[in-house]
Amino acid sequence: MGTRAGNSLEARSGAHSRFLGSGARLHTILRLLPRSAASQRLRELRVPSSYPAPNPTPGLSIRGVRKHYRNSEVLGGVDLEIAPGEVVALLGPNGAGKSTLLRIIVGTVAANAGDVIIGGHDMRRDPLAARAAVSWVLGDEHGWYWRLTGIENLTFFGMLRGMDHSAARARARAELEHQDLEHAANQRLGEYSTGMRARLALARANLIPTAAMVLDEPGRGLDAPANERLVAFLRSLESTAVLVVTHDLEMASRIAGRSLVLREGVVREQFAGGTPAEILATGLVDGP
Repeated sequence: MGTRAGNSLEARSGAHSRFLGSGARLHTILRLLPRSAASQRLRELRVPSSYPAPNPTPGLSIRGVRKHYRNSEVLGGVDLEIAPGEVVALLGPNGAGKSTLLRIIVGTVAANAGDVIIGGHDMRRDPLAARAAVSWVLGDEHGWYWRLTGIENLTFFGMLRGMDHSAARARARAELEHQDLEHAANQRLGEYSTGMRARLALARANLIPTAAMVLDEPGRGLDAPANERLVAFLRSLESTAVLVVTHDLEMASRIAGRSLVLREGVVREQFAGGTPAEILATGLVDGP
């Protein structure tokens, strides 16, 4: 029974790869995926190609967002507005609620109270349109298909975003080139280094223009040249509201128009863009 199941999975994986190469329709690809919680989530996140492009104004609006688990309050009422073309760094100690806030923004965790509005779409009232208006890098690797190549992965996610196969593959090639990964386009993802996967995640986030982008530690695993490409990439997003969670205070000083400090689920400090890293560090320990 175990061998039959294993062979079935191998067959589906091989068929999945062949269909990606031949330009099969998205619904056919999805039927071949293993019926797991992960594949169900991908079905839920699929954006119909008939959806209108997100309204680019405003970029990202967070109003009174609260989150608690049983008797533990993780977010105590977060308010944040990010305009198109603005990069905001979110700083804070571990356990401050930063990752929870990002997951609420992208729609994988529901807030107990408050509103998240992305490109004019309310996450509560119109979740599909709101999800279509945001792209993300969340620092985990559960969403990749390890037996597929880099370009097959990006093509697949482009099709999930509503592109046809040829447009998705062309966009995937362009993003691989932007991230200096064109030499690894046909390598299986399992052969990628940590830094290469981090760059591939940035390529995936930029497959289509979105009103907002959220990134959790996007510089993790990047070498110096890749870090410079990351800085240039973030500065190039002229019509996208960008929220970056990072512990790299030097990076925050370089890229952010504002830096916010989240402590105990509440924004406690705000610093202007270009504030030196040593001053940003004081916001992580001082105050109530």
